[in-house]
Amino acid sequence: MSQIKKLLIIQLLVFSFLVQIGPSLAGNEALPSIPSNVILNKVVSQTGGPTFTPLNVPGIFKSQLATFSGALDKVENKLEFSQAVSYFDRSGNLLELAIPLKGNGVAVLDPDLTAPGQNPMPGKIVGAIWQRGRGLMVMVALFQQGGNTLPPTSFRFYYNSTQYWEENLMYSKFVDYFNDGRLETVDQGGLIASYNSCVSVGLEQVCWRPYSFEQVRDQMVKDQTQAAWDRAKNRYALSTSFTVVDSVPDMIGGTRRSNCANQLLNATSFASLSNCRPNLVMTHASTLTAGQPIGIWIVNAPADLKAYRSNGTYTGSVPVGEYLVIDASPNLSSPGQVGVLFLVNINSNDHYLIPSVMMQSFANSNQIKEWQAAVKDGTIGFRGF
Repeated sequence: MSQIKKLLIIQLLVFSFLVQIGPSLAGNEALPSIPSNVILNKVVSQTGGPTFTPLNVPGIFKSQLATFSGALDKVENKLEFSQAVSYFDRSGNLLELAIPLKGNGVAVLDPDLTAPGQNPMPGKIVGAIWQRGRGLMVMVALFQQGGNTLPPTSFRFYYNSTQYWEENLMYSKFVDYFNDGRLETVDQGGLIASYNSCVSVGLEQVCWRPYSFEQVRDQMVKDQTQAAWDRAKNRYALSTSFTVVDSVPDMIGGTRRSNCANQLLNATSFASLSNCRPNLVMTHASTLTAGQPIGIWIVNAPADLKAYRSNGTYTGSVPVGEYLVIDASPNLSSPGQVGVLFLVNINSNDHYLIPSVMMQSFANSNQIKEWQAAVKDGTIGFRGF
């Protein structure tokens, strides 16, 4: 037999082998069925929904805010510290913290002061922010001169009473679901996602982008979600994809969040806070498709959530693992309604159910994905957990 024929036979054998093993590498296992309505209703009725555990803010921030004067005087009395949202990297370094206005559910986004410094402009305090590399600042939304009915055009982040950083502003409006002129409780406050952060002001939302991804975002979390997605693809027959670059770290579980809140309250340095290391990395599906996951979870340390096994047995904890997040209550549409998320284990058959709450998360916008994953005691795909 000629050498050429031998090579051709070897190539055919290799091709035949690859064809045979190809389907198993691509993933052909169907996603598990969502548990029965009896079990889902049990989760809802026994839990009443997820429990929000606020992180609050360092006490030193309140003292620093009290030093602002002039148009920004007494700003510390205008903020809702219990609704602050904090973005920590996986080492427990605080990267960004946003504090919304007090009474932001019914606040009106109209100018009520003259923003100080060079080029005074009509403005409104919309919150405060701490960013690594910049420190604590008061956020003022700016309006055009004489344009009281127009939405704001930009931000000033004041690091003292007259000096500031200029920032671009993204503006959008929430849906008034109950026609009562107020934003529902689940959507009040702030969110921090991969490419934008936001605070609510009544039925309006103002957002900004990171001034430096290196300073205020964990650049490595996307590697974890990519690895989890690769494993999911090798097991399950999926028809959706995930936006890996939008991955964010977060803390889930009442104990973990309470421990972080206690440490953060007394902190004067915000690096390597041992109790504030996120135990969750998550991202969202690129599109929301019926029956398909709305996101991916990587749980790096056990989370004491109101969790059940898929057979309805209460566990009170979600163990370490990689999960596809499926909305088990897709028909819910009004903010505040309680539903269930189905956590499909990528690497085993131990699947879990946890309560969730329907929310708008981000206001309607052509600049922001409203269903994206964000830090707000957890939100993804219009569901909070």
